[in-house]
Amino acid sequence: MSRGLALTCTAAFALSLATAAMAQPTRADETPVFLFNEQIIGLMTDRMVDDMAKRYNLDEDQLFAVREEIRAGFPQFFLENRNEIIRLSNDYLVAILGEDPPEPQVVADWAQRLKPLVDGFSEVVDETREAIRPNLRDEQQVQMDAEYAAWQVGVGLLNNRLQVWSAGGYDWETEWPRSEKFRETERQRREEFERAQEEASSAVLRDASSGTEAAGADAAPGQRKPNAASAPSKPKDEWEIYVENFIRRYKLDDAQQNTARRILASVQEQRERYLRRRLADITALERKLAAAQGEEDKAKIRAELERLQAPLERYFNELKERLDRLPSKKQRAEAARGEMERQLPAGKSGDKPEGAAGNDTRTP
Repeated sequence: MSRGLALTCTAAFALSLATAAMAQPTRADETPVFLFNEQIIGLMTDRMVDDMAKRYNLDEDQLFAVREEIRAGFPQFFLENRNEIIRLSNDYLVAILGEDPPEPQVVADWAQRLKPLVDGFSEVVDETREAIRPNLRDEQQVQMDAEYAAWQVGVGLLNNRLQVWSAGGYDWETEWPRSEKFRETERQRREEFERAQEEASSAVLRDASSGTEAAGADAAPGQRKPNAASAPSKPKDEWEIYVENFIRRYKLDDAQQNTARRILASVQEQRERYLRRRLADITALERKLAAAQGEEDKAKIRAELERLQAPLERYFNELKERLDRLPSKKQRAEAARGEMERQLPAGKSGDKPEGAAGNDTRTP
């Protein structure tokens, strides 16, 4: 199983550290002299795009979209943090190349400084993944989900290690690369890490495979088990209403309905995951907009609000695009014929056709 996303993102971060490590040592109050400049960052980003294009076999339109999303996130992160990346890299090299292992407090300080960078980089990966995902086909999305699961394993282990070091738990005998015990301990850690990544990736692929098999099975009338996604425990939101209208419009069969509701659940999960991170920011901006006075301030707030809400619109567009693949030609023809029949009386009287929603994108 390819762990391409994890490897690509990890390699990009590691390469940034290695590249920065070639810089001259600096004090905190100095401007670093570095090779980690905009050109190198741009080239790193382009290689990330090339790697993803090969692994996912992207077509021309997908490649354009993926390139734009990757360029929108990663270069800015590296440019904003390159000075600190350089200093952390230099401090790391001093610890590795020194005659004696670093003191636990020195490592604790280093880990505490690295932690915000790891969190920031992880957020860029998450946001970029969410932005790219709607541009991928179903099988490509499954591949990305599996790779992302492996990536999360790596981030979790790294954060655990940084937490231990930050608390003064650095054990130089097993964690200092020049220690005799390090090589064997690191080999065991690497094997456990790769095994955990493989298990996480495989679990995603198994779930996707099970869902596909279930979607293709023709259930006997009256014997279909209720789909979890179709049994809401709370009032339906706009996306659920859209899916139910879509099902009725095209008269989807049981298997198609199951698939439609699984698609809904998948996209809703992306939406909720994003809102868990961004809802507080969106709410704060909405309040700020309501209290704003000048038109210039309102325009800036609206622009920022639209930026934060853009992923939600992308998720909804993904929902529509995936649903649109479900109806057969016959179902589409029957739906179009029914729509024309409903519009004829309204067209003669000049009234708006029943069920029409103008420019409401949430009407199938």
